[in-house]
Amino acid sequence: MSTHCNDLLSSPKALLLHFKRYIVTQKENAEMVLRKNKVKLPLKESLSISSFFSPEEEKPEGLYHLCGVVHHVGNTAFSGHYTTCAKRKLDEESAENVEEQWVFFDDAKGETRSINYVTSNKENQQNCYMA
Repeated sequence: MSTHCNDLLSSPKALLLHFKRYIVTQKENAEMVLRKNKVKLPLKESLSISSFFSPEEEKPEGLYHLCGVVHHVGNTAFSGHYTTCAKRKLDEESAENVEEQWVFFDDAKGETRSINYVTSNKENQQNCYMA
């Protein structure tokens, strides 16, 4: 059985996606340039990685559920500001029917947001750094 570099052999418990937002130019004085491509996150808040398993391996049944997104606002890799949107549970004591909400964190302030703000806001899509 041969394994390709993009194949997974087992399903991790958690998955962190780090998006390569900077490219190094091929100029004499190479510099890092920020890419503003939109990262479209699934509105349904879940992701399957079954397509990354080799054909010989059993594909996982489960999905990964979005629980946070980190944004980087700035023009260079060496400066800027980070914010995040994270899902939090409102009732930790009851495991059944736990209500969840999205919160936008920026330094010392936190404000509730909708899933549409997290996944579909144009500025957030262009500044998405990790999910």
